[in-house]
Amino acid sequence: MKMADTSNLPIDIHSSKLTDWLLSRKKIQPNYAEAAAAIRPKITAALADMPDTPEITALLAGSYINYFHCKRILEILKVTDASTKTLFGGYSSRRIKDWQDIVKLYSTENCYLGESSTILQHDVSYEIPALKRAIQRAQARVQEIDHREHDLLKSAADYQHRFAHICKELTIEGVDIPKELASLAAQLPAIFERVTGLVRTADIEHALDLYAVFIKFTIGKSEEVCPLLKYVRVKGNTSVHEWKTGTAPPPLSAAEKSSGANASSGSAAADGIDWGADGQPEIDWCDGGAAGGVVAISSSGDAIDWGDGAASAEPATIDFGDDEAGKVVEIKEAGGIDWGDDAAAGVATDVVIEGAGGIDWGDDAAPAAAAPAGVTIDWSDDASPAGPAAPADAAARAPLLQSPELRNQLIDELLELECFLSGRRAEMKAAHDMATTLVLQNAPPSVATQTAESIDKMVVAVKAALEPLLSSRTRYLVMLEASPKYAQRLAQSLQEKRSMGARIAGKVDDLKVQRTKVLEESASANTRLATTIAATRALQREIEKELSAMYSGRPVNLIGDINAI
Repeated sequence: MKMADTSNLPIDIHSSKLTDWLLSRKKIQPNYAEAAAAIRPKITAALADMPDTPEITALLAGSYINYFHCKRILEILKVTDASTKTLFGGYSSRRIKDWQDIVKLYSTENCYLGESSTILQHDVSYEIPALKRAIQRAQARVQEIDHREHDLLKSAADYQHRFAHICKELTIEGVDIPKELASLAAQLPAIFERVTGLVRTADIEHALDLYAVFIKFTIGKSEEVCPLLKYVRVKGNTSVHEWKTGTAPPPLSAAEKSSGANASSGSAAADGIDWGADGQPEIDWCDGGAAGGVVAISSSGDAIDWGDGAASAEPATIDFGDDEAGKVVEIKEAGGIDWGDDAAAGVATDVVIEGAGGIDWGDDAAPAAAAPAGVTIDWSDDASPAGPAAPADAAARAPLLQSPELRNQLIDELLELECFLSGRRAEMKAAHDMATTLVLQNAPPSVATQTAESIDKMVVAVKAALEPLLSSRTRYLVMLEASPKYAQRLAQSLQEKRSMGARIAGKVDDLKVQRTKVLEESASANTRLATTIAATRALQREIEKELSAMYSGRPVNLIGDINAI
């Protein structure tokens, strides 16, 4: 039988087994790596003297110089240095001789095949996958940066929106936040006056009347409904004292006004003591033999006289410069202070300073007259006995809508009225049943004649009065007016929201710089990957060509991972 022709059968070699295949078929020697390493210094020395041509520059750029590069460089030098060719076909050029020696060394025992197979396997198994992984990491990093930037921009927009929303609610510009917040408390009276005007509308009056009549009709007796709302409708935003007692608080005395001014602006006495008119103050510490230790202070003089008391048998007095007789405070020998005429005052308090240093406030059953030296305090200058009692503190003089308790009571009454009207409106819209008809057929005319439209008008009026009381802006203003610490916290919160945008913008700028850097690294890796793949493909073709020549022209194919790059 005739044997089959094998000259055209291809030889398939796996790229990862190429070096082992060459060694097993004795195409290269086991010491090929040492021989190739000995050639590298000669290549380095030869590269120091190269002509400046574009093709040689391209060959030397970014790739490992192998045997096939050396062959191509030699061919180029034979063209560029053609003038150095001798009559015998050789060349006198030192560069050509150096590269001829390098090519000859590579050809010895097919050293170039061992080195080329090693380079091919390294590129396919390590270099190209590493570059691909670097590109994938860069892409993932870019996506991470994009996601982070999106989150930061969203957060910055959220902070900016919240800052703008609160500033809009407070009607401030947000430039000098503490100063602007401090000026907001003055806007509360205007809001309360607006509420007072809204509750005085005719629709709310009709709603209150309807509510009262309906309550009386359903339970059979009159009940007081929404007392504070009715009061505000009639009297307005009066003081808390007037709401509780029915009378306006008495005007502040000069001493109370002075005390209030000192409390608000700080103690002015800390800066200095005014001792009187002209001249330096004098204090006479004379020791006398008076029994009581007499002290006399007069507004007409500049001195405090601690005289001995021997010159006069009259008791010492404190004169405050008032012409009225009741303004003289008398210090008696027994240590007591007489504040006025006991008989002229409606209220008297006896204070007895005993010898042991104790103070008797008159709690015992003994009459005040029994005290050896009583002190009577006359309150007749503050208010008459028959007049109204003075408010306990400044809160009683404040408008009632500034009181949290009364403001909440007014809100509750308005909500109560709104719920009643909403219930009546729902009953009117629902299908009429027999029970509702029977119940309302005997209702008063003011209840029976109401229509859905009239109830809607009342609901709108009540909601209009509630809106300024329940708005977030009013809530802010009330808390700002009530608590300086809250004003500080709110100002700090607003400043943080405003500054957060700038800090986030700085982070976004940093991310942009990082993205640019990562994109540059990715572009560089892509360029290196393309160059490495092209060089690997070229090296694959050269190896296949050399092996095909060794096997009499049989086609040689490198298969495996090299075809997946």
